[in-house]
Amino acid sequence: MTRLSWWIFKSEKKVDVNNPKDREKLDRYRRQLEVYAHIVQERTGLEVSKTHLYYTSEEAGSPYITFAQDARSIQKTIAVLMPLCIASKPKTLASRTTCQALPGL
Repeated sequence: MTRLSWWIFKSEKKVDVNNPKDREKLDRYRRQLEVYAHIVQERTGLEVSKTHLYYTSEEAGSPYITFAQDARSIQKTIAVLMPLCIASKPKTLASRTTCQALPGL
């Protein structure tokens, strides 16, 4: 099976992975990447093995944050997101597109 890496580019300052205040934002980005990985895998059959955040404004250190993809974590994220998509009528194009891409919707 072909393995892919998925990237999101961020123009903001890189979050500090060791700072508890940045943890919520980092978890939100991780879940976002898990949804993208799920959609790519469902639509193409290709496995996304890693996802990455790339901070274009980072000057001092590494601009990358990498997440290894875990099928259990992805399924947990999708299980939480699906009922939200069904119960709400997403208002933004990004939210509608994400919800429409999930299987069963």
